[in-house]
Amino acid sequence: MQSTKPGEWVDVGAGLADIDFGRFRMSIPTDRYTSAEFAEREREGIWQRVLEYLGQEVAELLAPYHLDKMVTVLDVREALDCNWKVVMDAFEEGYHISGIHPQLLRVIMIWWTCRISCASAPSRRCRTGRSTPNS
Repeated sequence: MQSTKPGEWVDVGAGLADIDFGRFRMSIPTDRYTSAEFAEREREGIWQRVLEYLGQEVAELLAPYHLDKMVTVLDVREALDCNWKVVMDAFEEGYHISGIHPQLLRVIMIWWTCRISCASAPSRRCRTGRSTPNS
């Protein structure tokens, strides 16, 4: 095993070269939506297609963007002198959604939407009638 300093990236790719992934013979049902391939979601033994999972409201919300016709035009990578975990957490939690993308609150259930909000967001929404995960 390679000795590293805390926070240092380690390439483990070479360690995976000897694994025969073919012997696992695992198959996962997939579903195509727009130009993306999704693994179907299993719940209680039933595989669910991506549109069933997303729902008609999300499909209608995404339809005007014609995702199937989009192409990559730019790939940007930015080196940040920071704790990568803090950066990831900043964009994976509900504060970001409710403050920056409030239009998504119609289709994403974030139970704390009425309790925590970015007060400075001009399009702030407060939904009522939602239950918390513990109630």
